[in-house]
Amino acid sequence: SVQKKLSYLDGREHAGMEQRIIEAEQALESKRAALHDPAIVTDGRLVQEAYREMEEAEKAVSDLYARWAELEEKIG
Repeated sequence: SVQKKLSYLDGREHAGMEQRIIEAEQALESKRAALHDPAIVTDGRLVQEAYREMEEAEKAVSDLYARWAELEEKIG
């Protein structure tokens, strides 16, 4: 079968996807680490905020992987 080409914009997005995923995973690790920070752990409000930020970071990583899979599928 003939390998499909990505549109220009999809191609650019695909080319930068690996770096975006690395950065998103680093941000997620940073948010996870914050949950173990003694300065945060002792403040319930900060714990809730840190947990919410970690969940948002997890979703960002998940969304990037899903989009990467879409682009890979378009390529064939």
